Amino acid sequence: FKLFPNITRFRDQFIRDFNLNLYVETLLGRKRYFNKPTSKREEALIQRESFNTLFQGSAADLIKISMVQISKLIHQERLDAKLLLQIHDELIFEVQDDLVEKYSLEFQSIMEKVFQLKVPLLVNSKSGKRWGKMF
Repeated sequence: FKLFPNITRFRDQFIRDFNLNLYVETLLGRKRYFNKPTSKREEALIQRESFNTLFQGSAADLIKISMVQISKLIHQERLDAKLLLQIHDELIFEVQDDLVEKYSLEFQSIMEKVFQLKVPLLVNSKSGKRWGKMF
């Protein structure tokens, strides 16, 4: 908070607005509603959860749109790739070794351009024979 004092102001304004509306709207307009808290402890919990929802919900929106766009590309271009799994902000594909680099660049480009923000969306890619051994 010392490094980024605007975050504190942003959070405080967010909490004031949230307390009036009792819902959070993600970057792409999806709303999550909360019940009115019945205690101070529950109020603090709901405020933390709502603030977190703003970011995690927006990230979920972006990854879902990316998945749809990549799936369309795979089907339209008849790419030899399968979207196997999504884990939080990760997409896991099955791709032949000789196509990994090409497809990684295409999928990465889609994900980085999925939504225009003031800061760039940056995407990393890794490849390996086993997902669990890539870390």
